[in-house]
Amino acid sequence: MNYAIFVTSDFKGKIAFEILNERIDEKKWLIFDKTRDKEHLIIGTKIIFYIAGKFKFSKSFYAIGEIQEIEKSDDFYDPEYNQYVSQFITFKVTKLFSKPIDIRSIKEKLNFIRKPKYYGLDLIGGVKIIQRQDFELIINSEVK
Repeated sequence: MNYAIFVTSDFKGKIAFEILNERIDEKKWLIFDKTRDKEHLIIGTKIIFYIAGKFKFSKSFYAIGEIQEIEKSDDFYDPEYNQYVSQFITFKVTKLFSKPIDIRSIKEKLNFIRKPKYYGLDLIGGVKIIQRQDFELIINSEVK
């Protein structure tokens, strides 16, 4: 089984939290040609949604989901993002955290974070494939 973090960032005046909620409502995620780790995404991949940026719930894990469908694309151009889309991901959200999990509270324990002081660098690229151990550490860090 594969595990991934899908990262949403502030973009063109919209805050990441709003963008992520639109994607969750639509149950769709665009994977662009230059998105890293896209070749590891398969149906059934477990996803943690992360909010980057500077505003509401930034630097936090927000929800858990699972990839339901992957539609390949060879020629769809998204003018808003000025990029070609290589995949359309359909997903379901399996859980919204009752309170988003601030990455700063667990960054020292996450194996995919190489330098905790610069943790944001390990989340650049839209998608980050992680190990099951990190996935479980994140989801079990939710404050009840």
